Amino acid sequence: MQQSSSVPPSRDEEAPLRMYFIPFPTPGHALPMSDLARLFASRGADATLLLTRGNAARLGGPVTRAAAQGHRIRIHALTLPADAAGLTGGHESADDLPTRAPTRGPSPPPWTSLAPPFASLLRRHPPDAVVFDGVLPWAATAAPELAAAVPRYAFTGTGCFALSVQRALLAHAPQDSDAEEPFLVPGLPDPVRLTRSRLAEATLPGAHSREFLNRMFDVERATAGWVVNSFAGLEGRYVDHYERETGKPVFAVGPVCLVNGDGEDVVQRGRGGEAETAAEAARVMAWMDAKPARSVVYVCFGSLTRFPPEQVAELGVGLARSGASFVWVLGGGVTENYAPPLGDEVDAAVASGRGMVVRGWAPQVAVLRHAAVAAFVTRTAGGAR
Repeated sequence: MQQSSSVPPSRDEEAPLRMYFIPFPTPGHALPMSDLARLFASRGADATLLLTRGNAARLGGPVTRAAAQGHRIRIHALTLPADAAGLTGGHESADDLPTRAPTRGPSPPPWTSLAPPFASLLRRHPPDAVVFDGVLPWAATAAPELAAAVPRYAFTGTGCFALSVQRALLAHAPQDSDAEEPFLVPGLPDPVRLTRSRLAEATLPGAHSREFLNRMFDVERATAGWVVNSFAGLEGRYVDHYERETGKPVFAVGPVCLVNGDGEDVVQRGRGGEAETAAEAARVMAWMDAKPARSVVYVCFGSLTRFPPEQVAELGVGLARSGASFVWVLGGGVTENYAPPLGDEVDAAVASGRGMVVRGWAPQVAVLRHAAVAAFVTRTAGGAR
């Protein structure tokens, strides 16, 4: 994979629109941002994807292939000052941290260390626009003297319905009551009732929710608009609603994963082209091929989520006793420090061929596209960021 340590030359009037894309450094955020960058490049933009070196190494395959097809796209690897960020051991991705403690909250403190090199890049090679991850609020205000010349657009992989609910919770705080009775979320196009137990941690009363609230509205004030991984046919009313609420345009460009074709971009998505990746993808897909249509439950809670061993055991019991075939991915966070036993019932289901457990990476897009998949069990949006 080719990585660029520099950015394209300065744009003249005849050159394509130059855009920077900077995701939160973990696969669940970097992958859709990479898809988005390739989507813009396929429409003629000159796209630079800004990644930490660790993520650049494992997410660069599709970018390299897109560049080989003639698209103007590249990776610029940002050096994370690990010592200043309090990180050791070469950790450059949130899912690679040995503990979840540094990742609590919507924008983990270690990754704010990317703000100075990002601001420096903007000053040295200002693009025509920046698309930044909505949980990196500092990207909206970096190099403030360029705010008028370089508009910033916040990208989120969450649809406008979830964003609208989240914004209403933070703005009106109907959840601040201690009661567990359902409450009405105010100001939405439809009546939506929730209970506190169904809410993401960042929306609950306390220090984290106040911090998140301030950052969210700071981003609103500093952005030129929103880029959302959704489409009007799914939630057009909430796209319009979110535009009215924020006073900023919303560009629904999803699902961005459709930029991946049926080849290596799907099978290797999220990992490089190393032999072990191809072997693991082949193992999972061969298992899926042997199952009837709409018979498999796919379970994956993302690269950042780690459950206590007791919850993992309960999940395993539920899967084993469901009678359904299942693929259970214990994500990239499974390390020597997090490899909980799954229980005898899960082991028996795996031994019988009814279940498959993947400890680490799995070809998620390829699995979800497979005819054997009947259901997808995952986390709520925003709950584990």
